[in-house]
Amino acid sequence: MRSLCLKILSGKNKPAVIMLFAVFMNDWNLQDRISPIGKHYNLPMVSVKDSVAEQFKLMKSEGNIISKRQFFYDIYHPTNDGHRVMADCIGYLFSETRSQLRIKMIL
Repeated sequence: MRSLCLKILSGKNKPAVIMLFAVFMNDWNLQDRISPIGKHYNLPMVSVKDSVAEQFKLMKSEGNIISKRQFFYDIYHPTNDGHRVMADCIGYLFSETRSQLRIKMIL
């Protein structure tokens, strides 16, 4: 993963790199093993696992927004609704980044 990040970051067209940590149906991913690379290269990281795994355990009355059955097509792949959640997570990163840039420009 480190060499892949270095290869992308050294691209002539200066590509943007975001690390996206999806999640499997068993609430597992490689985030703990790969995020140190993202931290080392100061890459933005988005964790779908951190966003949805805990709420999967809740009942609707307790705040469950989307069930595992609604999120996953199979044990690895999200449904259209699951992809919407992932896109919303990335959108949140962009929104927060934009807000931070505005604050820095004001200061």
